[in-house]
Amino acid sequence: MKIAICPGHHPAAKGAVNKKHGLNEHDEATKVIDHAYEILTRQGHTVEIITGTLGEKVRTINAGDFDLVIDLHFNADADHLDPEDFDDSRGHGSMVMYCPKARSYGDPEPQSTRKAQAAVFSFAMHSKLGNRDLGGRPGWYWGSNPPKKKDYFLRKTNCVAFIPEPGYIDNNGFAEAWLVSGRHREIAEAICNGIAVLEKRWV
Repeated sequence: MKIAICPGHHPAAKGAVNKKHGLNEHDEATKVIDHAYEILTRQGHTVEIITGTLGEKVRTINAGDFDLVIDLHFNADADHLDPEDFDDSRGHGSMVMYCPKARSYGDPEPQSTRKAQAAVFSFAMHSKLGNRDLGGRPGWYWGSNPPKKKDYFLRKTNCVAFIPEPGYIDNNGFAEAWLVSGRHREIAEAICNGIAVLEKRWV
């Protein structure tokens, strides 16, 4: 497969943070993506790391004829449980976002297929990481319904695209077990396990 892998956000807007440990979403995702590139390349895939702003990533991807695109993020409770509490650290588990309006952007597969793919991808990550499996979630999970900016990446890319969220960066237990301790390669392996399941069953 020809796969694009992207670290979520970009250097000027680094996404969710863990204040206690001085972590941010973009930097931690970049560390994981570097390992994922190595693993997927060794498996025989053609892989490109795509960085930049949201619009820049989408334009580069759409010019590249990819089979699959992964935009890696880390979740944070403030995104959906309590928008006013940026130190909220109740979130626990992994999930994968899929486009909730597949037909709206010319996807030949029905939404039910993308939802199923996201679910098995999430389960594969959960099986490696040992955290709670939050499953496949529609791209508007955090935002308004119908979706606006929150699922822009999923709606605007012209190939199969998912946003894996292997854990909550503001959950200190997760951060200490996986990020502070430098286990980024294992997170990359969990994501690559998810990609392998997609390749075997659908792609």
